[in-house]
Amino acid sequence: MCSNVLLCHCYRIGFLLVTLALTSYPVSANVPLSDFYPFGETNNDTANNRDDDGGSDKISLPVTFPFFGRDYTSLFVNNNGLLTFEKEKKTYKPQKFPLSDNTSVIAVFWADIDIQREGGNVTHRQTTDPVLLERATREVRKYFFLRKEFTWMLIATWHEVGFYGASNTGELRKNTFQLVLVTNEEKSYVFFLYNKLQWTTGSNSHGNSSTGLGGNPAQVGFNSEDGVSFHSVEGAQTDAVINLTRTSNVDAPGVWIFGVSGPEIRDVQCNHDVQIQIEPASGSMLGGDEIQITGPCFQLDSNVTARIVQTNSTFQCVVINYVSAKCVLPPIFQTGEMTLELNPYGISWNYSTDIQIDNVASMAPKVVREEVSQWIVGNKVEIQWNSTSLLSSDDVTVELMGYQYTNGTPSFTSVQITDIDDTLQTFILPESLESFQIAAVRVRETNPPPGSLPIAVWSDVFPVRVSANRSSSLCSTWSSIDDLLPSITSNNLSCPCVAKQASRDTGRFASDPLCNLGNVNSSTNCIYKPGAVQCYSRILQSGLSTGASCCYDDEGDIIDIRDSNGGGTALRYSVLSQGDAVVPYFSFFEDDLLSSLHCCQYSDSSDMCQLFRQKRPPVTCELYDPPTAAQAAGDPHLTTLDGKSYTFNGLGDFILVEDDASGVVVEVRAAQAQDTEGNFQNASIFSAVAMTTRGVSDVIEVERDPATVSRVLVNGLPVTKALSTSVTQFNGLSVHKSKTDSTTDSILIVFEATGLSVSMDVTSDLINVLVVVGDDKMKGNLRGLLGNYNGDPTDDFISRSGQHLDTDMSMEDIHFKFGMTWEVNRNQSLFSSVVPQVSNYIPAFSDSGTLPVRNGTEEMCGSNVQCQFDFQVTGNEAIARSTANFIDKFNVLKGDLEKVVRCPYLDTPENGKRNVTGYSPGANATFECFFDFVVISGDTRRVCLEDGTWSGSTVICAQRVPEGEGGISKNVIIYSVTAAGAAVLVIIIVLFFIFHCHRRREPKTADIEEENSHVDLHVICPPSNIPRPMFENEDFLEILGQLNSGDGFKIPRPSYVDPQIFDEYFF
Repeated sequence: MCSNVLLCHCYRIGFLLVTLALTSYPVSANVPLSDFYPFGETNNDTANNRDDDGGSDKISLPVTFPFFGRDYTSLFVNNNGLLTFEKEKKTYKPQKFPLSDNTSVIAVFWADIDIQREGGNVTHRQTTDPVLLERATREVRKYFFLRKEFTWMLIATWHEVGFYGASNTGELRKNTFQLVLVTNEEKSYVFFLYNKLQWTTGSNSHGNSSTGLGGNPAQVGFNSEDGVSFHSVEGAQTDAVINLTRTSNVDAPGVWIFGVSGPEIRDVQCNHDVQIQIEPASGSMLGGDEIQITGPCFQLDSNVTARIVQTNSTFQCVVINYVSAKCVLPPIFQTGEMTLELNPYGISWNYSTDIQIDNVASMAPKVVREEVSQWIVGNKVEIQWNSTSLLSSDDVTVELMGYQYTNGTPSFTSVQITDIDDTLQTFILPESLESFQIAAVRVRETNPPPGSLPIAVWSDVFPVRVSANRSSSLCSTWSSIDDLLPSITSNNLSCPCVAKQASRDTGRFASDPLCNLGNVNSSTNCIYKPGAVQCYSRILQSGLSTGASCCYDDEGDIIDIRDSNGGGTALRYSVLSQGDAVVPYFSFFEDDLLSSLHCCQYSDSSDMCQLFRQKRPPVTCELYDPPTAAQAAGDPHLTTLDGKSYTFNGLGDFILVEDDASGVVVEVRAAQAQDTEGNFQNASIFSAVAMTTRGVSDVIEVERDPATVSRVLVNGLPVTKALSTSVTQFNGLSVHKSKTDSTTDSILIVFEATGLSVSMDVTSDLINVLVVVGDDKMKGNLRGLLGNYNGDPTDDFISRSGQHLDTDMSMEDIHFKFGMTWEVNRNQSLFSSVVPQVSNYIPAFSDSGTLPVRNGTEEMCGSNVQCQFDFQVTGNEAIARSTANFIDKFNVLKGDLEKVVRCPYLDTPENGKRNVTGYSPGANATFECFFDFVVISGDTRRVCLEDGTWSGSTVICAQRVPEGEGGISKNVIIYSVTAAGAAVLVIIIVLFFIFHCHRRREPKTADIEEENSHVDLHVICPPSNIPRPMFENEDFLEILGQLNSGDGFKIPRPSYVDPQIFDEYFF
């Protein structure tokens, strides 16, 4: 906003004086015809027929043209100075925006033009001429940020056209102007070029027939088909419209340029009364991104400075022209929404806006490392990058950047590259890089403008890989440092057993940007998790001191790190962690990822990997409990978290789910449903959703938008950043937006502290809502339309006053006694806007039996009763189909969240090996001992049972004693007992007599302890005569079993029997 009130008033008064002076006479040309884009028959233009109020035939486009957030593929060029999309408009009288007929319009000079009687020509053509496209790209880049060059253009020209009803000198007054559309199918822009304007109004619009002035002058601007969004150029439909040849929004008289692809028209005209705009509205935390700033009127010799408030990072900007400046972002080692302030005049920080700083882990690198496995210090390596990423920079420099964290400050340092070739694509990783453990490649412009940072593109962040011995040393160093920090356990952590369940548990797990099926950087995807195809990270929540990674193989089963280095572990940080002394992504990379690489993959010592696993223990799935889901779909049909289904047709704002303990609250706005003709029906749909964690997070709203399908607001302000590129972090909440199809947006919002997520399918008709809860602490504590989440569906209907209601009551009672009690007062609602109340609304109830059956209901809905109800009540097929599809989606989700049974990890026996076919029921595990070792206990084959346990018992391997040796090692778990069969019988007989003597004496406990404190058993036969180990002798074991029966008799433990085993036989 403008801080200098006097200066603002001066600008306003100046504009009014200029307007007054110029409207008193016709204005001559200010854009020479030579500066128009080439037009006319000599340039193969198509001429419109000379019909009054006529126009072109339908013009099909070979591309999509984004306009007001919608994509169009056809248009009409009308003789009356306007262009329309999809449908023709022949109205000769200019109309006030917004239009009531929902027509998408670009009006370059909409007036009553008459080429039938007054002459002139209207021509048009489409072109992909690279010379013209390069010219348009260059012009737009003066005022807007444009990364990708244009690929298509339409040129429409009105040359020497007069007005309807002209007489006398009016017949001599002519206008010449041009309309140019350009697009790269992502961004679209429109040029208005005015050569001369000598009239403004036709006589049927009450204009003077001799002058063409007065009456209802021409309309100039843009209208969206939504009937709401529009933009009129200053002076439109006033006498001042004739001044368009001398005015401009880009400091070039007669030239007007607008960005038209987004939900709002972008006009770069400077104005001290408006907040600054930046494009793009986001940048990488690594820096090097160029942003363009518009808003204030810049002075060409101004020293323009910008800063990021949260990090106090200050940087210079360069003035392009009086309406725009460009800045290059420095490295910013924080992520999320930041405040960018601007000091355009060297006086004070008068202007500000929000900018989103993205985590490098979620961004596709613009410099690609080839053959990443060869990136070892001393090796020759290769990179590739797209030269257009650096815009107009012809001279570039390739740098290796080493990362370091020194004295609490993260930074990059340039490392000299050796032996770089002429293409700047191959070089050798120098030994000097070993001074760092983390690095990246930066390609930057060599000679940036004075005072400005260089535009730059980056590779992915990668580990500095060294020799195996060096990696072992780095692993040991890491271990020593880690010992000084709080230890990490996996006691309170668990992973879903299958990848599909992890993808569904959206409140607790997020896709790992370094290893996922959608990773656009395929060359490095999962390279740090060999054998994995998809990993998920545990979202750090309140009460959790550590994070966790969960990785899955190509069959979707969890990988245990004890089986493979591709398995997940407990983590100290996640890729998103940030705070005091915690740098987003880099702290995770340094403390969790590097340690696993140096200890387990780069080191040549298996002991190092064992050390890592002790400090980053595996996270398993045996204790994992899937989350619970609830839905609200269609004419709202709700299923509570405990599984109770009902229909509620209220109007207003309602609490969908609320938790007083955590402060989480989700509200829905119910609006009256409409049929396909736009008529209101006695039913409702959800038109908006709002949510927050009270006192902790931002407030996020999602609402329908006729132009762009959906719109997201944060704290009441629309989000201008494209949300479809990655997860966007806001305060306490994260948002991800994607397109299911051309008519449906899918939006996922995660409450990061509580394990609750809200996903929405948004169409122009309604919003369907899915809530997933995974936090056990919320059980029994939730309230609202989705019940109390205590596992009992029979008590879900609790009014806001706390009254427990019968869940079998009628829909009418549910509506008034339960649903309406959760309505939110207007002054307490989370929604930033207020909608008018409807006084004559009477809802229809699904159990009333009075609803008409419409034709085609069964064919469309089948047996889906919710779909049938919605079609009967609303008559809107789109709503009914959306309901059916969403309910099917919900049922699939519930199936995916069923408990998955897996057996626990089985250790490899000491002095043996194992082979496990899996951990699902029916999987087999086989065991065998190494050479010279034998199985003396346990089952060599075990099966995973349906209850999640293994059959059999643990195998124990003992060393086989060679013949002729009289001793047995004390270090083996069980020793082969060497006694001859006869000696065995003698020992048993002796022990049997001792047993009977003791029973006849019935001594006191003290006597027993004293007499049996030690028993010497002498060798009767030499060990060489023993045919087989004693504990493999069936007769011996059978007699021991008989002795142990009944009274639980035990024999004294011989000194050669391991004291850790066979407690059932020995004391």
